[in-house]
Amino acid sequence: MTMVQFSGVTPSLPFFLPEDAADPKRAQEIVDKAAKMIRDFENHLETGNWFGKKEKRKEEARRIRRELEPLVREYYDIDKYEAMLIEDTLRLAIKSFHPKQSTMNIPTLRSVKPEESKVYTRTLCEMLNNFGRGNSFKVNGEVIKSSPYSVVRITLADTIRRNVPLSTANEELARIFNRMKSLLQQKKGLFVFCQNLKVFDGDDLYILKPMQMRFWSRTAALNDADEIAGAIVQSRRRH
Repeated sequence: MTMVQFSGVTPSLPFFLPEDAADPKRAQEIVDKAAKMIRDFENHLETGNWFGKKEKRKEEARRIRRELEPLVREYYDIDKYEAMLIEDTLRLAIKSFHPKQSTMNIPTLRSVKPEESKVYTRTLCEMLNNFGRGNSFKVNGEVIKSSPYSVVRITLADTIRRNVPLSTANEELARIFNRMKSLLQQKKGLFVFCQNLKVFDGDDLYILKPMQMRFWSRTAALNDADEIAGAIVQSRRRH
């Protein structure tokens, strides 16, 4: 393992050499391609007229980072789910660890946008469907939105759909809340507590979620899927 430090970057990056990779040939190809891209970019900066174009120069730096990012992820064998964790850490977690005292804009505590609730539900269903491949079960999800809580309903299905219905029907939400309440009173052993409440009811799973972004990130979806899958496995063992 070699430590490589880039100019202008304080932390060092742990970097294994191509010959230590699982696929040395492909790893060397990635290194060669990245090196050429960086050399071409440096030449571009040296030959270009950047006087008075500070923002343009910054945009060029962001561009080369975007182009190099897929190569770095491939080199380190980062799959799409690990990429979700990295992106959520950069976009939400890090910016929420030490917020300025003068700001109320804390990413993990902000309200959830409709599309973000759909992304959470889609990611959760994708993970559960991956888990169910060997067991021939499929699920779909929908969001019944309200404030300060919403409900995600996961339902067993014959076919998988990509779209996630979203409704704000207060009557529907009240009906689900009442149903969850009765289930908790009658079947106290059949629900799971974590950061939010999950209740199994026949072919349906109801997830009660506070409307804060930390509960609706893709990381939350991966964690929830893992917990739900674990609950299903334990239930089958009991039966």
